[in-house]
Amino acid sequence: MYSTKPIGLALPKLIAVSVAFILVGLMAGTASAREEDAGNRKELQGISFDEFWQRLSEQGGKWAGDKLYVRKVSSGTAGGFDRHAGLSPLWEAQIVKCTDLKEQRTSENSIPLCKGKAMIVRMAERGLAGMEEGIHMRKEGIFRGNAISFDRIKLSAAAAEEIANTYKHYRPIGFESYAYELNIDHSSNRPVWIIKKACSLRGIVERRCKSKDHWIVRIDAETSGIMK
Repeated sequence: MYSTKPIGLALPKLIAVSVAFILVGLMAGTASAREEDAGNRKELQGISFDEFWQRLSEQGGKWAGDKLYVRKVSSGTAGGFDRHAGLSPLWEAQIVKCTDLKEQRTSENSIPLCKGKAMIVRMAERGLAGMEEGIHMRKEGIFRGNAISFDRIKLSAAAAEEIANTYKHYRPIGFESYAYELNIDHSSNRPVWIIKKACSLRGIVERRCKSKDHWIVRIDAETSGIMK
């Protein structure tokens, strides 16, 4: 038997029920995604700069031999990991095979100018979404610029972080996220760690620190001195 209720009155109820099911599905999907993301964050332990530097030296040495130099190194942000103690789930470096090294005169001093090939090397932690685990080297390209020999880097990222904290009279509270960048000061041709401290997302959410709580310190990676 067919229903005698007007179609116009039944249709809104049908739409309301459908919308309710859709909302429940979306909420369940969002909760599942949050749980998965939280699980990924718990799994990440971070890769120390020392481990990355050793692997970089080994792989770079196979490629460039005694002509191996470094242009820059940086930590990567990924997976909601709060970088600290020289740990990062992702590291990236530009290494150089210097086949021709000449002095470039400036108004203040002489700076070595490297000509050769450059390679990008990346190391990612297992479980990092969208990244292949381990160390990988990308296609080489032509390079001309400043680069530093590996043996001039005397300071690790963790040691640079400690020096920066001491210089700023800052005691970590466990809600920081640091960024580590090893670069070259072009005016002096010195390797320099650029340490950037910020309040982590967890720290902001839990109101343990504020987004404006940040600073940057530059440290000589060869002498451990503060660079201003």
